[in-house]
Amino acid sequence: MNVKRLLQYSFSASDRLFFDTNVWLHLYGPLSFSLDPRAKPYSAAFKVMLQKRCKIFLDVLVLSEFVNVIARHGYNAKYPNFSGRPSFKAYRNSAAFNVVAKEISQACRRMSSESQYVDTDLSTFDVEELYRKFEGGRADFNDLALSELCTRQNLKLVTDDGDFQGHGLTILTENRRLLP
Repeated sequence: MNVKRLLQYSFSASDRLFFDTNVWLHLYGPLSFSLDPRAKPYSAAFKVMLQKRCKIFLDVLVLSEFVNVIARHGYNAKYPNFSGRPSFKAYRNSAAFNVVAKEISQACRRMSSESQYVDTDLSTFDVEELYRKFEGGRADFNDLALSELCTRQNLKLVTDDGDFQGHGLTILTENRRLLP
């Protein structure tokens, strides 16, 4: 595994970067995500990446995770007490969710404008191998799929997620658990 410290990396226009969901959440998630102390280095590096015209990639899996995390966050913030709260589906169909959905859509539009879409192309993956690795209990299925995507597309993964350890990727991070 090739892990590099994000803030010490020399970015260039030839860099092909893929942001994990947690990075997008730090950049464009609700205020509580951006106030997390871990957000600051990713935000600083993002500014440099944009200045250096790095190629940033986004796929539907990360976009979907981003949307779902923020939607659930809005639900839990609106109804912190488990007793008597409506189902998530009822919340999603309410006027209260419309405000959250618009905020999510605006964030997704910004993400999309600052990146390029990349196809996951699951039909070309060895899905059985992904299942076997997932069944081993040590890996999140989405992380396995994203690792495969990064490998196939020659993308450096920008993440704060320690679960990517051992996936054989080039990783840019400030997560001390990943750094050598």
